[in-house]
Amino acid sequence: MCISHLYVASVGDSRAYHLNGNNSLRRLTTDHTLAARLVEAGLLQPDEVSSSPKRKRHYRYLGQAGRIPVDLFQCEVAVDDLILLCTDGLWHMLPDERLRELLVKSRGTDPQSMAHSLVDTANLAGGDGNSGAIVIRVQ
Repeated sequence: MCISHLYVASVGDSRAYHLNGNNSLRRLTTDHTLAARLVEAGLLQPDEVSSSPKRKRHYRYLGQAGRIPVDLFQCEVAVDDLILLCTDGLWHMLPDERLRELLVKSRGTDPQSMAHSLVDTANLAGGDGNSGAIVIRVQ
């Protein structure tokens, strides 16, 4: 098995996920919202983020004035692993476990179809059409 490294730079609340060969999904990025800080402090439960008004209050985002600190993440990836990049419109409607189930279920299809299916599922779950996804299969 060939192991490579993936590097992700992140600002804001779009997320990157890694689905490995064992179908284990790991979120690679950290949200830069007040809700995420409250979760880190133990003042808000992770399953309460989607309904919290503080989920849209960003403390770091592209377009803000001045120098913006960027988070850098690294993980090992292998051939056929999947990388999901998605907007908050997607992950608000599809919790991590549901994302994992959908990625595993459609793993044999092409990445573009997988991304379209995730967005369609988020919209059917009540999303407002503000969902975006890119799925990458490691070669």
